[in-house]
Amino acid sequence: MSTAKSMAVLEERHRYLIQKFEETRSSYVIAEAVAVEHALDALAEKLLRDRVARAARHAMLQHVGEASC
Repeated sequence: MSTAKSMAVLEERHRYLIQKFEETRSSYVIAEAVAVEHALDALAEKLLRDRVARAARHAMLQHVGEASC
């Protein structure tokens, strides 16, 4: 599963858990919601690292291309 799809699944699960917590006020539900938030944060960091790495590679290739002209 792609990172973006994983995030979408986790975001949906988080919305469900928040709704469930509002209905039940269960500490177990809020604990799971917090765990899902941590997973979302980790995926967001991974996406950011991947994007920065791609941008750096692109800039390096562009620089090498300009230097060879």
